[in-house]
Amino acid sequence: MEDLEDAEAPAREEPGDMVTFEEVQEIAARRGLALTLKTLGPFYRVVIRDGAPGGVLGVVLAVSSGFTVPAMGLMHCDSLEIFTRGRKGPDGERVRGGILGLGLLMGGAVFSFGRSCRCHRAEILAIRDDDAWHKRLVQYYSYFGFQRVRAVGDNGLRDLPDLLVWGGVGMRMDANIEALLRRWSSAIRKSASRGPDRF
Repeated sequence: MEDLEDAEAPAREEPGDMVTFEEVQEIAARRGLALTLKTLGPFYRVVIRDGAPGGVLGVVLAVSSGFTVPAMGLMHCDSLEIFTRGRKGPDGERVRGGILGLGLLMGGAVFSFGRSCRCHRAEILAIRDDDAWHKRLVQYYSYFGFQRVRAVGDNGLRDLPDLLVWGGVGMRMDANIEALLRRWSSAIRKSASRGPDRF
């Protein structure tokens, strides 16, 4: 996430140019990754794994879970986790996706799925386990298009509903799903040209 200041935000796109979940799955496959979606009622779980020879699923690299409420146009993102820390490439070099790595691919998958469920708004909590990491999460989510809604955890009883839903303190953030997809679809498509060893 230290690459945020150097990363250039993409140009806006036309609404018809938004990626679909199936397209993001194909892009992941071209990058040597397996992207899967499991749903149970309103709940979803998206997983990105290393692709392995013979169609065997490899190591989990990223996971996102939450639920959708189409009647309210809401996608609630409980978690978005990337697990590339300490991973090494074929020549022993440290593998890093940079700002436009697995997080971008995962975001494309999650939000294109949300859009297919008729969700217009995504909500997430930038958790505050420690101040330095919290600051980086808020910066990261803001860069991708989330807006700050309110701090959760400093407002007594007013925060009780959020504390029960999120299970922690931090910054509640919202994003317009179509705006996110319009902004990032081109970059997601360009990521298809990365080799399987580059996240």
